[in-house]
Amino acid sequence: MLKRNYYLTLGLRVTEHENGLRHAFYELVRHYHPDSVGANGTPFYQEIVEAYHLLSDPDRRDDYARGLSDAGPAVTNRRAWALPDLNSPLDSDLPTAARFLNNSRISWPSLDLVREQVLKNFLRARPPRQKRAEAIDVQLTLTPEDAARGGIAMIDAPAIYPCPACHGSGQDEGFPCAVCDELGVVEEKESIPVEIPAMFEPHQQIEIPLRGLGIHNFYLRLHLDVAPQSDRQHQ
Repeated sequence: MLKRNYYLTLGLRVTEHENGLRHAFYELVRHYHPDSVGANGTPFYQEIVEAYHLLSDPDRRDDYARGLSDAGPAVTNRRAWALPDLNSPLDSDLPTAARFLNNSRISWPSLDLVREQVLKNFLRARPPRQKRAEAIDVQLTLTPEDAARGGIAMIDAPAIYPCPACHGSGQDEGFPCAVCDELGVVEEKESIPVEIPAMFEPHQQIEIPLRGLGIHNFYLRLHLDVAPQSDRQHQ
């Protein structure tokens, strides 16, 4: 039985191409290498390397993807672990003539609990291998015109990493860390292209792995909505 989701570890979909896999690996190594974040980063670094070694081998990756898909509830116990979806709409590079949606409105929940869990995992110095993946629920509201036509929405999501200055402790040589303001983690912005289908179903959801957060078993669950016509008229 599969006990971990290497795609979530690297913040990838099953359909990610080789360049995306390599980029995700080097990006995470930069943040979690023990030389940067101290001994606490070692288990996470090992998890990243293990995931990359398997997924960078085409044959092993195909076998693993099929096993992850076939295992279904046996691995997950809950549908959340079905991420990433083998039927993801982003199964190739984005088309050069893709239509980008610029009039969307996104509503984020408080990320304090996410930061708390990320820090707890890091200070425990152990990647959560069998814990159920947790969703960050976000509302994406589109104009009626954009909802009807579909296109590519760019989501600026936070990627949370251990602070390289204090190694996640929040303290720098006995003083509050000025880099992370004692949180032990730092945030960076990650722009994620999401393909929005035309004429999507009411309350449709799109699930997206997150890099950085992904290694802690978080993913983005996007709830699609259409703004009332009156809202459009007042924009």
